[in-house]
Amino acid sequence: MVELKLLPINQVEFNKEIYPRLNYGWQTAYDYAMSMKAGANFPPIVVAEYEGTYFLVDGKHRLEASKLNKQDSIQCEILRGLTWEKIFLEAVERNIKNSRPFSPQEKAHIAHKLRGMKFTDIQVSVIVQIPMEKLSKFVADRVTNTISGEEVVLKSPLRNFAGEIISDEMELGQRILSATSQEQLLNQMVFMLENNSFKRIPKITNKLKHIRKLIANFVLKRK
Repeated sequence: MVELKLLPINQVEFNKEIYPRLNYGWQTAYDYAMSMKAGANFPPIVVAEYEGTYFLVDGKHRLEASKLNKQDSIQCEILRGLTWEKIFLEAVERNIKNSRPFSPQEKAHIAHKLRGMKFTDIQVSVIVQIPMEKLSKFVADRVTNTISGEEVVLKSPLRNFAGEIISDEMELGQRILSATSQEQLLNQMVFMLENNSFKRIPKITNKLKHIRKLIANFVLKRK
């Protein structure tokens, strides 16, 4: 039987160790918030009660949309009696059913975590929908460690650092990357420059000057 309960929003805890999605879209949350204001009904978010805390299992954008609308409470489907590992698996399975597919980075993150939980490669392959014969390389091409020892799943533009130790600053910096490859990242920059699309304000101008210096140094080192 499904247990539904209205919980105070500040009691819903987001924990990246059990929530499988790595990418959060502010625009999506904002669109949801506007739809909610217009009277649209959304399904309850899903939380798991673990050691007295309600951890988010499914519904990050709905939760953030409710916060944008200054709601004090939110309707929740509550799961009880699950281990930490089963909460993560439940979060994966629930998010797989959503219309938005997992990104390659998210699939690598999930696969790496499930392997650490002693799931077999056959089981992991089925869950993340990656052929078993390609699974090991798929994960190895995207996982590395920071200097402080944190395991990191790299976004596509930084996949050339897979297996190398990266700085904690680089791990934080990759969170702003939205392109799917280094070439696409550069294409976006070229497009903005060719179309004179950057705002002529000091903050942007100084960034572009810094980029010009970095590019010059990069080219000189290649000679």
